[in-house]
Amino acid sequence: MNIKQIKEKIASFVSPEELAHGEILFNNCDCQILSQSAVSIDFLINISGENESVEYVLLFDVEEIRNS
Repeated sequence: MNIKQIKEKIASFVSPEELAHGEILFNNCDCQILSQSAVSIDFLINISGENESVEYVLLFDVEEIRNS
């Protein structure tokens, strides 16, 4: 499994608009990766205009990615 396979699999689940929004969040430093492993990525999203952040975890089904 490599990052290209993971990115392609994620892209198959979300719309182009959602991908673009995620890239904007990351490029504007509104999204911070807290940790990452072969099976998950933990990240923090800063909510614009508020002093609030939300933590998310993206879990990968490694077997599904390998088989696709």
